[in-house]
Amino acid sequence: MTGGPGCSSILAMVTENGPCLVKKGNASEAWKMQRNPWSWTEVGTVLWVDQPGEVGFSIGAESDDELGVSERMLVFMLAFYERYPSLLKAP
Repeated sequence: MTGGPGCSSILAMVTENGPCLVKKGNASEAWKMQRNPWSWTEVGTVLWVDQPGEVGFSIGAESDDELGVSERMLVFMLAFYERYPSLLKAP
């Protein structure tokens, strides 16, 4: 997990370790998307999570302390693996 608490993980996904990079050359060029050859997805399964619930595209109850944030993350991860059990053993 990157970002948080209070900062979206989307920034890392599109500028650092996601499957695509969003880049801009000079001021006159448009933003471009390109494949990221160094993406973590090249070697394993990756899940980007915006947390706590009120950042990025996430929705949910606000948490303003580490305990609340970690409890909600645990609930999310348990529900995720219940829905996608095949990913429990994914690299």
